[in-house]
Amino acid sequence: MVSLKATAEDLNRYQQMVTVLQGVAQRRHQAGNRADGLYYQLLADYYARVLRAKQEGGFVVAHTLMLPTEPLLAMGVVPLCMEVTTSTLMVLHREYEELLSTSKSFGLNPFLCSVHKSVVGAWAKGWVPTPDAVVWSKQACENTAMVGGALMDLCQCPGYYVDRPYRCLGREIEYYAAELQGMVDFLEGLSGRKLDGDMLRRCIGHAGDMVSLQRQIYELRKAVPSPATNRRSAQMQTINWLYFGTVEGAAFNQAILEEMSGLVAEGKGYAPRERFRLLTLFPAPIHSWKVLDWLQQEFGVSVVADPFLSHWGDWEPEPELGMLSVARRCFAIPACREMHGPALEAMVKDAVADAVAYKADGVLYWANLGCSHGTGTIRLLRDAMAREVGLPFYVVDMEYCDPSIVPPEEIKERLEQFAELLAERE
Repeated sequence: MVSLKATAEDLNRYQQMVTVLQGVAQRRHQAGNRADGLYYQLLADYYARVLRAKQEGGFVVAHTLMLPTEPLLAMGVVPLCMEVTTSTLMVLHREYEELLSTSKSFGLNPFLCSVHKSVVGAWAKGWVPTPDAVVWSKQACENTAMVGGALMDLCQCPGYYVDRPYRCLGREIEYYAAELQGMVDFLEGLSGRKLDGDMLRRCIGHAGDMVSLQRQIYELRKAVPSPATNRRSAQMQTINWLYFGTVEGAAFNQAILEEMSGLVAEGKGYAPRERFRLLTLFPAPIHSWKVLDWLQQEFGVSVVADPFLSHWGDWEPEPELGMLSVARRCFAIPACREMHGPALEAMVKDAVADAVAYKADGVLYWANLGCSHGTGTIRLLRDAMAREVGLPFYVVDMEYCDPSIVPPEEIKERLEQFAELLAERE
């Protein structure tokens, strides 16, 4: 990594992002799409809150995915999720080449996941507010261990690395809770703000509400026809990264549950006529969520199960345990419990079980070419699906935030081929 300082802030694109999201939210509300409207409003509010904090002397903490925000909220600091923020900015403005080439000039490996390249590119250009501190960790995604240090160099701000055990075997929870407490001590010293124990317990309670609602939502997706849009899980995951442990996050999930419950009661689904039910593995490309809508509307293909995004562990909130409860929750996050393995005991087992429970007709694997540890599970999953449930297994290559690698048109062609394959099996 080349040690260089970011250019001066130019937040016009960031401010435009807030305005655009507010406009989309208003249009969704006017069209009667309550959950969609709430989703875009929450995004706009989140990014606007960061701008206000910078203008009013608040303390902004940039953090990586899966690092728990409950302690940050309990301290009264303003969280800023690196990966979600910069990938949203890049996709919304279609500034792919500009940000990805900038990250390359800073020494990032060109084969690195484009999500993390967007972090370096956006802050290097000065398009995102400069944080007062950076906290990061190594989660299911190994690239997170690198990107926090890169942001410290770019923004010339202090940072703290939270060491997270890879497996959850007992003592690891206590160790991780102590690491999170170390993060809090570090931020308290910098910001002058103290963690409010009562607020932390309330955040844990809200987190429990969100997990409970998401389990109910996932159960409802077993209904035929599917009561969910194909992009709903991706939206829910985004809100998890930005609003976990909040009243707003729970309200969003409640809106989805009520919408889906109404459709199930009426025997209706989102597809005009549901023909095929898919289990998907790993997230779809961020730059092409519209292809998910197209797949559902054009071919009657519903994504009914996605364990990587939706299959929670057995965590239950224990507010009285404070940081220990937060640490336990982190090991139950769907992406973490699926990827921290062993794969045969987590991802493969859940995928096979969900394929049966949700009456899947096929399996679609989103293969992010910048994610070597993710794509390393393809053979295990393909073999298990063939052996255990006999379902067709289809791999679509892509990059989350870089449409130049596999353009949306090519992705649509691949999906159309898969729909034709499913039709041949009818």
